[in-house]
Amino acid sequence: AIVRRYRFEYVGAGNLAAADGVLAAEFLWNGATTRRERHKEIVALWHKAFPDLHFTIEDLVAQGDRVVERVMARGTHKGELYGIPATGKQVEVMGIFIHRIAGGKIVEMWEVLDTIALLEQLGVSLPPGDEEE
Repeated sequence: AIVRRYRFEYVGAGNLAAADGVLAAEFLWNGATTRRERHKEIVALWHKAFPDLHFTIEDLVAQGDRVVERVMARGTHKGELYGIPATGKQVEVMGIFIHRIAGGKIVEMWEVLDTIALLEQLGVSLPPGDEEE
């Protein structure tokens, strides 16, 4: 239930006030020292870039204190995102999130987003990589 609240009330709706109800004060993101307030800034940034952002939970699996979700995010790129000006393009991006729950809140979260697919859908060219000979 807490992960569904996180996904739909907080991240999906862009309701930053809901963060305090789902993320612990000592929240860690991707094993770093990113705290709840920084996470709110990122959620706001994504909603500014994709005002119609919405999510579908494709899979939700719980075991012990961990909840894993495979999520599809969809939206229209109408605002700047990390220096990429609005393109008006609709995107669809898959992500996998692992949440550790304690005391009724998310205390730790790890995520992997398909950022290459996102950039490709936005028409951003990736620099060529070093090729091995």
